[in-house]
Amino acid sequence: MKKIMKKTFALAVLALFILSILPAALAEEETGDVLDATPEPLKAKQAPGKQAKKVLANTKEGLKLTRERLQLLKEKHLQAREHFQAQKEKVMEAKKNVEACNEDAETCRKAKQGLRIGVKNHLVKTSDLILRSLEKLVDQVENSKALTAEEKEEALAKIAELEEELTAKKDEIESLGDDLTAEELREQIKALKNIWNKVRREQRWQVTQLINNKMGNLADKHEEYYNAMTVRISTLEDKGYTEAELAEVKEIAEEFREAMEDLKADQEAAEEAWANAKSSPEALEEAKEKQRVVREDMKETKELLREFVKEFNEVYKNNKVSDDVEETEIEEEVEDEEEETETEE
Repeated sequence: MKKIMKKTFALAVLALFILSILPAALAEEETGDVLDATPEPLKAKQAPGKQAKKVLANTKEGLKLTRERLQLLKEKHLQAREHFQAQKEKVMEAKKNVEACNEDAETCRKAKQGLRIGVKNHLVKTSDLILRSLEKLVDQVENSKALTAEEKEEALAKIAELEEELTAKKDEIESLGDDLTAEELREQIKALKNIWNKVRREQRWQVTQLINNKMGNLADKHEEYYNAMTVRISTLEDKGYTEAELAEVKEIAEEFREAMEDLKADQEAAEEAWANAKSSPEALEEAKEKQRVVREDMKETKELLREFVKEFNEVYKNNKVSDDVEETEIEEEVEDEEEETETEE
């Protein structure tokens, strides 16, 4: 009898150990493609005018819809996690009942059956939690502006395969009767853990791909940003501003150019690492590390863009025109988006 009890306890501990790590692991993958929400802080146009205002309004509306969609997905994911936690507490209670049965045959039989049923239901809730995670990944892929149609199709096909496999496993677990054995549960735990590992690998791969493609697009646009700086400096020169008055603006523009060259080099290294990322987990981690370097580069260039706009408007403060106001509005939009991404992260 004691031997059976020990096996039952071991099963419960194994199930709880495996499943208790899933919410934290899923939380790791919840960070969306935060770069998708970052608006362009500077355009290479001398007078944006009404068209720029219209584009900015449309961008704000699009960002609002994106936030609402992401909020809905977060709420569904939170609900699945709450159900997961509630079922976990039931399993813990069933485990206590087994421990307190005092080897009474009927009491222990019912307690162990209750524990096995609780673990089974916990596996079902775990499957729901993983499915919600995949649903969020689908949304990220479908709404990414960084992926090509072919890349999206390939990614969605892989995710669909995982969803199909996971749904089939969930149905199989749900079909188990109340008289299921400890061995059956062990097999289901092992199978679900195997599926979760595949889901986690795919999530990390897709999120890394989304970020890499988006950063590549943004890195390419830095030439446009630098050209915009030179256009505005030329505008002031044409208006008769002296070299002394423009010294600070030109210095910031030169710092931006140098930072842009560093960014290009680091992005090329990141793309090369990304090309090899599927070869091994170590290669994927190296690609992610290269991405982190590019992120730091972009923080520097974004700060220089802000400094340029601030200094430009300071030099031009006595002769401001509408395009300066446009730039200030865009800078405010960047600040708003940074607050949003900090909240999401």
